[in-house]
Amino acid sequence: MTGLSFIQALAVDVTNNELFVANGSGPAINVYNLKRLATLRPLRTLTGAATGMSQPVYLAVDATNNELFVTNGNQTITVYSRIGKRQHSSAPHFEYGGPLGMLQ
Repeated sequence: MTGLSFIQALAVDVTNNELFVANGSGPAINVYNLKRLATLRPLRTLTGAATGMSQPVYLAVDATNNELFVTNGNQTITVYSRIGKRQHSSAPHFEYGGPLGMLQ
């Protein structure tokens, strides 16, 4: 697999045969096809300032509602669409925690 550095977390979507990998150094989330892990580059990557990610440490995928949940090092949980372009910097649909409501 390519595009990996400082792996923080993994999540598996068995419904869509995808592996989500959190890279803490980006920060970024790379998505791979589970059936082609050995040679394939990421199907898509969620990265950039608009994502609001800060050192992603845990991931969860909801294949039914097509959502990706990310727990960040800055004590926030951000929620994104599971489906995206090959390389995208999408703002989260929801953000829990942050300056006004730190998670405990």
